[in-house]
Amino acid sequence: MSTYLEERIKYYDEEYRAGRALISDKQFDQLEKNLLRIAPKCDYFNKQNNLILPS
Repeated sequence: MSTYLEERIKYYDEEYRAGRALISDKQFDQLEKNLLRIAPKCDYFNKQNNLILPS
């Protein structure tokens, strides 16, 4: 089950990869740190390594 924070991070990540950054990289990194602190074994971190950033 996903948390609200995980869902928001996924949304921001999808938008960023589509070329529509909604928040700064610094803000995104802080959200990831918060999620890692509260849910270190969530699906987001398991799938994150398989994603390729756009050039």
